[in-house]
Amino acid sequence: MKCNKGLIVLVGLLLLWNTTLTAQTNIAVMEMTAKGLSDTEASILTDRLRLELFKLGDFKVIEREMMDQILQEQGFQQTGCTSDECIVQIGQLIGVEQMVGGSVSKFGNMYSIAARIVSVESGEILRIATYDHEGQLEGLLKYGISSVAAQLTGRQTAPAPVPPQVRIADNRTPAIMQDRRKELQPGAVYLGVEVLGKGIMGGVGMDFAVGRRTYMGTTFGIFPDEGLFSTSITATFLAGAKARFYIEPGMMLIFEDGEYDGMMYGMGLGYHYLSKNNGFRFKIGPMIVITEDEGVWPWGGMSFAFRL
Repeated sequence: MKCNKGLIVLVGLLLLWNTTLTAQTNIAVMEMTAKGLSDTEASILTDRLRLELFKLGDFKVIEREMMDQILQEQGFQQTGCTSDECIVQIGQLIGVEQMVGGSVSKFGNMYSIAARIVSVESGEILRIATYDHEGQLEGLLKYGISSVAAQLTGRQTAPAPVPPQVRIADNRTPAIMQDRRKELQPGAVYLGVEVLGKGIMGGVGMDFAVGRRTYMGTTFGIFPDEGLFSTSITATFLAGAKARFYIEPGMMLIFEDGEYDGMMYGMGLGYHYLSKNNGFRFKIGPMIVITEDEGVWPWGGMSFAFRL
């Protein structure tokens, strides 16, 4: 069997994987200016903003300690730097593509965050984000910062509504927080087993989370009834409110007695389960397989894996 077509598909999947991993913009986050609250409180909110931007996976965020060290070596004081021109100057010293600046303020019983992303190259404001919260400062930390981060990445076009205050006597996590944990953590690695096909293939594989709803996988398997071995690569895309469904294109190389014997292409979809805190995942569903010898025919399978 000819494997040129399969090699092209394999190279394409690897390029897709590499692009997903590397397509991140280098940014640094300035300490937010405090208006009506303490510098310590503003610093805590700034640290959470860095974390939320990193978790979204769109940016490579420079750590505060590294940023302070570079500025100290250059003899530059970050305090009082609030204008776009000053922010751009800091960005040039640090060597990043974009800078995040902003302020957090308190007026009466209202807290407000205003943030912006500035291009270091052009000085242009690329995106702005705002969030107003009436109540305790803790609500701004829990809900406001994540909304600001989502706006700065373009995932939200307006501030998210504040969830209702719910008291839970048995310490269960509110549904809004549970939903947030039903997504992959970029960089997570899973090790598991897989059972596929009408001839029953058993295999061991690893999955690598390259986004909050995408992971790449590779599996080494055996068809015991036929004495065949296989290796495969897949790209899995999750969908649904709690990542309950998946779509998975992939390809598989077949070997017999240590020699290449053929190639299969597949497209699967089905049910996907991701546990709290991303510790365990399970998927099951049908798939369509294409081979050069036997054409198109149905398959199915299931797999489960634990996070390393």
